[in-house]
Amino acid sequence: ARGGLAALGREERIGARPVVPALRESLQALGDSWRVHLATAFRHLGRAAVEPLVSALREGDKDIRRGAAWALGLIGHPQAVEPLIAAFGREDIEVRQAAVEALGEIGDPRAVEVLCIALGAPQRQLRQAAVQALDRLRWQPDSSAAGAAYWAEKREWDRCVQIGAPAAARRTSPCSSP
Repeated sequence: ARGGLAALGREERIGARPVVPALRESLQALGDSWRVHLATAFRHLGRAAVEPLVSALREGDKDIRRGAAWALGLIGHPQAVEPLIAAFGREDIEVRQAAVEALGEIGDPRAVEVLCIALGAPQRQLRQAAVQALDRLRWQPDSSAAGAAYWAEKREWDRCVQIGAPAAARRTSPCSSP
């Protein structure tokens, strides 16, 4: 079965269209142990998988949306950035975190604003994912509240002290791109 998923991905690259919906359904049916195999298939599918995954990101249940975000991050196509930004606005923390991680993987500067907003999330895992994503984007924190939140999450207290009042307030505002 392991080789089968990778082989399906190779077939899709040369035009076997029915594979994409089957892989999308696999996100719901298969457990986490199969993610490595699905990742291989999605990497082979590339752009052909983006539209069905964006659809799943918008319409599926939370596990489907989380899996779709994860797969879009693996594919890394810029067409996924806006739908992932929209997915961040959903209420489910797991979907929001998967969207933040995927945006970091894609590395598109359009994601900076939403990643800075994520720095102000009450959930630590979401803030940490935002810091990692901003690091991948090579974002340079300034003396804004977003910069203060970034340095606070990294436990760089000296940098927070240098920023001053925004660090004390720890409120997040939109930040500039890298």
